Amino acid sequence: MEGEKKEFRHIASSVEKFFQSKWFYAAVAALFLLFLFTKSVLLEFAIAILIVLAVVFEFIGGVKEGGLKSELKNTAIAIGVALVVWFGSGFILQTPGPINAVVSCSMLPNLERGDMVLLAGWTVDAQEMQMPQSEFDKISNDARVVYDGGELGVLGSMLAYCSNEISKSGMGANQYCNQKADDICCQFLREPEGFAEYNGPLKFQYKSCGLKYLGGGQTAQGPCVESVEYAGKVISQYSQDTIVFESPKDQLYSRTGDIIHRAFVAIKTDEGKIYYLSKGDNNPVFDMQTYSYSLEMGNGPVAKEQLKGKVILRIPLLGYFKIFITPQLWGTPEGCDSIYAKYA
Repeated sequence: MEGEKKEFRHIASSVEKFFQSKWFYAAVAALFLLFLFTKSVLLEFAIAILIVLAVVFEFIGGVKEGGLKSELKNTAIAIGVALVVWFGSGFILQTPGPINAVVSCSMLPNLERGDMVLLAGWTVDAQEMQMPQSEFDKISNDARVVYDGGELGVLGSMLAYCSNEISKSGMGANQYCNQKADDICCQFLREPEGFAEYNGPLKFQYKSCGLKYLGGGQTAQGPCVESVEYAGKVISQYSQDTIVFESPKDQLYSRTGDIIHRAFVAIKTDEGKIYYLSKGDNNPVFDMQTYSYSLEMGNGPVAKEQLKGKVILRIPLLGYFKIFITPQLWGTPEGCDSIYAKYA
């Protein structure tokens, strides 16, 4: 029995030494590099386990060296320093959250999944629209689509409507349109330029956009929004600031955490309120046009009060730490296999 205890203590000591050695960091680095090539969920799990074990053994080593009371004191000091740095930098940069991480591919190629971003609560650069509050209040999840031959009422957008119709059929878009060539959604997929969408006072114009798949370089075409118009002012140039915001609980994006998208348009109302029309660079439509028919949830324009700041600095790869320690973020999100041809 005593021999078994000695053997166990020997194994435990060896494991502890490994987690405190350079070989541990080499192993994590090797797994991380392998993950960057494979994007394997198993590797995400393995790296997360190693991170947790490293923290545990670091704590155990500290207890052995200086005692539990001393280690708890050191841990409290480290947490205190981190909080001072967090709130101090937030105060300087005028934001409640100075650091965030990109966890999706909706901003490719300008921001990549796994980037860490530094935020500031400074003035957001976006093209402006002046609008009476009474006009803004007409914006909702209901949209009216006008096309050659008629009109159609949809929730969210024409793209959301057609995505739902094709999904319900259990077929891919090509198979769906081979069987239903005259369907309105197939017409939309073939000739999106003939479709305009009205939501309250806003008009969204579609066009056909080229997609380039990152794996083998294949290309495809698909509908995307070309411009947004209000009172004769058309905005189609997208070069404004990227913002980070939190959606209200009754909106679709509240289910995915903070959103990091570009603020293309700032709507300023006659009551002094400011709202942003946001969109991911690698998304086909604006956020307010995104709608889930299964969840019966959509999004609205982003109120200024929802902002956490705008992106002022991008640091590649460091954002993966958040992804590794958050199991809900494991796996490759939709849209990571392609980018719009204009960025290729």
